[in-house]
Amino acid sequence: RLLPYLDSWNARRRDIVEHYRSALQPYPIKFQSIDNAEHYTAHLCTVRIAERQLFMNSLQNARIGTDIH
Repeated sequence: RLLPYLDSWNARRRDIVEHYRSALQPYPIKFQSIDNAEHYTAHLCTVRIAERQLFMNSLQNARIGTDIH
């Protein structure tokens, strides 16, 4: 029943990650590399940053969920 929506959901996730990449480009953040965009589902937006807790707090204050994986 939900399978017909999967492609559009994955496209939306990729759009959101691309928005994050663009908006955060001026900051010292390393995003995970995307080797094959065609198969990238973007269910996670994995980054590396020196001030992890400060960054996580800022995102949480903006009501953006974070976690450490």
